[in-house]
Amino acid sequence: MKRVILTILVAISFATYTNAAQYLISPEATTAGSTITHKGNDFIVGTNAFSTFTALADITLEENSTVYVAPGTYSTDATFTTTGLTFLGNNAY
Repeated sequence: MKRVILTILVAISFATYTNAAQYLISPEATTAGSTITHKGNDFIVGTNAFSTFTALADITLEENSTVYVAPGTYSTDATFTTTGLTFLGNNAY
């Protein structure tokens, strides 16, 4: 019985993780359609990679997503209303 419950919990955790989107904010995200690899993940500029927080806030973000923030200087005001966003800086993971 314990083995079945553990298997179900692992499956639910995996399904929850894979449903969340990943986004990137990077000063390198300037050429629309180009691919940026950051920490082993590929991001497409204009789809899930952006050069500013404002550009990211202008799209519809998926709930419970992760936003990776590459090193850089960002001077912008942005408001995010999406539930469960996690922002991770370069040394956070």
